[in-house]
Amino acid sequence: MDRQPRGPVVEFGSGRSTVWLARQGFQVFSTEHHAGWAAQVSAWLSQMGLSHLVQLHLVEKDPVEKNWAEEYLRPFRQRGNTRPANFILVDGIFRNECLLACADLLDAGIPIILHDADRPDYLPGIQALEQRSGICIRTLFGPGAGTPDFTWAKIFQKVHAHGSPR
Repeated sequence: MDRQPRGPVVEFGSGRSTVWLARQGFQVFSTEHHAGWAAQVSAWLSQMGLSHLVQLHLVEKDPVEKNWAEEYLRPFRQRGNTRPANFILVDGIFRNECLLACADLLDAGIPIILHDADRPDYLPGIQALEQRSGICIRTLFGPGAGTPDFTWAKIFQKVHAHGSPR
């Protein structure tokens, strides 16, 4: 992320990463499902003078409701897939659905980063992206933004004609 040009990013699931991204100068379009957590993140952003860099969309619903993933994805879909983003960070609920909703953006050269990629629950989304042709997948293990905790991440990117990721 340090080497990404500053600009818009899409984030599913707000938190420490939202604050970190804003502190780095990214304009963050974030979707969150938990009202209390969204309020905490908003307070952090306000205290740091970063609120102007983040559009935090609260989609508060019962996560066990049928077809609720579509409601969670609504702000992203209303944003429009044609508006560019430097990358997409999938770090909230409904990660498989988020990966699938963003898959076509890989063809436009927009990388997708999946946080906690080692969790078996996310295999369907990972496998769906692995099936796409011309996709480079890197797996990373290291500390998360703003935390000493180590975590697994997968980065999905379209491969250039000469074989390197975009």
